[in-house]
Amino acid sequence: MAVVILRKNENITTALLRFHQQVLREGIFQEIVKKRYYQSKSEAKRLIKLQFLRIKKRRKRRARKKPKTQVTIKQPIF
Repeated sequence: MAVVILRKNENITTALLRFHQQVLREGIFQEIVKKRYYQSKSEAKRLIKLQFLRIKKRRKRRARKKPKTQVTIKQPIF
């Protein structure tokens, strides 16, 4: 759980900012969003599979965009 203790002469806004950053780092917002509605096991598996396919498709697209440059070094013939 995120806990922020006010420092000496610290502004409330900076303390709130530190608290917000701590909450984001710990993933509390993500947990709240996930647990907002019930999700069956089969639905969770399906969503994980879709997420994996999206990542795979994105990687494939990015790999296609990169120019294929091949450097060949010719060795001198003696």
